[in-house]
Amino acid sequence: MPAISNNLSDLKVSFPIAIVVISLAAVSGLLMYMTSLRPITAVLVSAPIVSTAWIFFQYHRKRSTLSSMELTVRRFTQDIFFKMPLQRSEIVFFAGSVLIGRLLLTVLDIEWFAQQLAHLNISAALILITSSWIIFLAALVFINPMISVTLVARALSQLPSVENMPVTIALVMMVTWAVVIGSSPTTTSVRISAKITGISPFHMGIKWNGLYSALVLLALDLYLIVML
Repeated sequence: MPAISNNLSDLKVSFPIAIVVISLAAVSGLLMYMTSLRPITAVLVSAPIVSTAWIFFQYHRKRSTLSSMELTVRRFTQDIFFKMPLQRSEIVFFAGSVLIGRLLLTVLDIEWFAQQLAHLNISAALILITSSWIIFLAALVFINPMISVTLVARALSQLPSVENMPVTIALVMMVTWAVVIGSSPTTTSVRISAKITGISPFHMGIKWNGLYSALVLLALDLYLIVML
């Protein structure tokens, strides 16, 4: 456990991870620009490329290029590939949530719900703020954001007061999604991170990231109130 520090210079240890994240976004954007890949597909294709490069450069700091390539190949063939089956429960969580979300869209009458909500004559800002917190609170009671975001985004796209704001809806969904996947014990990222660090998903998501996530949503709420 690293010691708590108020020295901003200590954040430099996060720079390599920031480079990885930026590289993933850049490679994904390049693939979307040069090919017909959808965003999620581009990210899935880019992740192994960036990950392999990251492992290679870690080795390359102290070794030759040839040695680094050999160690990178060995890392995949003797370590990473054998650990992938251990993540099967997280993969089931992810795939099952996608399936449930898509099935609920065909079962639930989202259009009727949107019509009833339109009769309440609520402002666009309040609708978006409420939607964001519904997704966040649903995650705390173990409803995966793959389900809640799918349903809420579909309902918002049919509300007369916000249906002409696709960019704003996308912004709210993206920020809320980013917050939830770092705080909900049911998300794949939290479960994998918790397993790596040897703590429970609840401790990782709620105790470590819960307050930060709530503050980010409050900042989003303030932005919506000011802009809308």
